[in-house]
Amino acid sequence: MCSSKRGMSLLEVVVAMFILALVISGAFAIYLSNMKIYKSETKTAETQMSKFMALELLRKDIVHAGYGLPWDIGGITYNEAVAAEAASYNDAPNDVPQAFVLGDNAKNGADYLVIKSVKAAENTASRKWAYFTYNGTSATWDFEGEGGAFGANDHTIFLRAVPPNERALFVDSGNWSWTGQGYSANIPTDTLFLVYGLFESDNVTPRMPFNRVDYYLDDTGRPARCCPTTYELKRATINHDNGHRNSQPILDCVRNFQVALGLDTDNDTRIDSWTSALPATANATDVRREVKEVRVFILYQEGQLLDHEASTATLTLGDNATGTLATFTPSDGGSPGNCVDRNEKCYRWKILKLAVRPMNLGE
Repeated sequence: MCSSKRGMSLLEVVVAMFILALVISGAFAIYLSNMKIYKSETKTAETQMSKFMALELLRKDIVHAGYGLPWDIGGITYNEAVAAEAASYNDAPNDVPQAFVLGDNAKNGADYLVIKSVKAAENTASRKWAYFTYNGTSATWDFEGEGGAFGANDHTIFLRAVPPNERALFVDSGNWSWTGQGYSANIPTDTLFLVYGLFESDNVTPRMPFNRVDYYLDDTGRPARCCPTTYELKRATINHDNGHRNSQPILDCVRNFQVALGLDTDNDTRIDSWTSALPATANATDVRREVKEVRVFILYQEGQLLDHEASTATLTLGDNATGTLATFTPSDGGSPGNCVDRNEKCYRWKILKLAVRPMNLGE
């Protein structure tokens, strides 16, 4: 019995290769689609984590605004920020520090927020505070802060704890800071003081009787994935050694940053007005007595560049209470539908809102 084997014809080979190519192309298309989704979801997840961190830092700083601030600086002069942009929010050299200083649309079309408190710089010393009394021969310390007793290199300030000179900074011959558990022999006897730690260092002298943090938008270090019209939201503490800003980006791809302060101007404990700019005549007492709530609105890019236009609607920063603080209508840059040019419509835009009541203001 004979058997014969027939090889594949040229046509059959071509058909088989065509089918294989279709299968591979389909699989590759699915792979590319899944990769796009994966990258998009990954960037969205990164944005979500950064968002939560940024909001938590803002919340913490706003809650502690005014913590440990002197209400009377005893006639001293002190230093603060040195860069021209940051120095415009100084209370130095001789004004009582304000818990909040707000620049309305002051940088890159966004607000510039300054918060002053001992807690504005988180460090081992600023976590510590104590009650202190001196009877003329010995001192009594009652440490209440989470960090325990002051270390040898912790710089401290002394504030009177009770009227009539409540929260007045203790000054002796121009000196207003001490280290560790040190104090002046001329400190008033049988007077209760609150002692706050500023920072820890064995070679830096405090330049201001508080710590300070600034929030603003800056395009330095903006990631390549961000829309070209966005910025970094920066959080910057003011260094005691040289007055420079020590800035860190806390949220990428931010388009706008707006702040509104809820004020009680008639002393009835209820907010009766909102402002995005404190009056030029406002002082530390006004801020301490009147600011009852702070609302922050952040317009940011969620995820990465899309291959189609996804955002066309106008977004409003603000709410029914604050009123409109700013609006944003994505632009196509004169190239409608062209996402290669990275126009604003080819990104997804979201608004974050934060409402916080400061816990260390009032009298």
